[in-house]
Amino acid sequence: MGEKLICQMPSRNTLGKITDPCIQFLGIQWTDVQVYWNAPTEICSKMNINLSVEEYGIEANPKYTFYGVNIVIFYQFEFGFYPYFKDYNKSSPVNGGLPQDCSLAAHLQKVRKDITNIIPEENFTNHAIIDFEHWRPLFEELYDKKKTYHFSSTKRFLLTLQVYQEASIERVKRIHPSLSDAEARQLAVIQFDNAAKFYFHTFLLRTFLVETIKTARQMRPKALWSFYGFPYCNYNAGRKGSDYNCSRKFESYNDK
Repeated sequence: MGEKLICQMPSRNTLGKITDPCIQFLGIQWTDVQVYWNAPTEICSKMNINLSVEEYGIEANPKYTFYGVNIVIFYQFEFGFYPYFKDYNKSSPVNGGLPQDCSLAAHLQKVRKDITNIIPEENFTNHAIIDFEHWRPLFEELYDKKKTYHFSSTKRFLLTLQVYQEASIERVKRIHPSLSDAEARQLAVIQFDNAAKFYFHTFLLRTFLVETIKTARQMRPKALWSFYGFPYCNYNAGRKGSDYNCSRKFESYNDK
């Protein structure tokens, strides 16, 4: 096993003077790293509980509001009309279930409305993160299992992302019943990866994710827009001694 690193956040008066072992392998000083706090802790301020994360050089919204002037996170189920299968169940599609079956126009219209409501300041210049996690944007990445908790109990479930592969292939077979299984899978890969739709025989290759962030940048062009979790990396980083690089496999996914 690789050497375990115990991380401690330095106090304000030592910021910039030390290098934490957890980021030492990157050659980064604490002055190069800005940490943001965006946990739902507004209730603490209302109850006169002072978290004082600023003492550790951490940026937070005033009064620890979830949406604020320093950072905003748009979660998948509350931003636009994000397509997904509830509880990873093919019989419970929401907003079409698959990106191929969602209404992109309706989604982008809702995105504009949500941004206007949550970031009313047109000259907002700080971080705005889009958090889409229910599926990954490449068909070949939909092989993994995700850990989740059922809210009505403490039981943990392993839910598989493969539901999006299966549903995509079944969709192709419904539309093109004469295709073989191999042909249906090949077409499903193309359609999922491109989130393609036929409109008046025009094959649009604008992806759901690209159009979402393009619209966001048009709405608030000075904001620092990003997607949570991307570029995507494997979870094996650091398990091989001091090797914290993404695997070649995941680098190729990110290149696509």
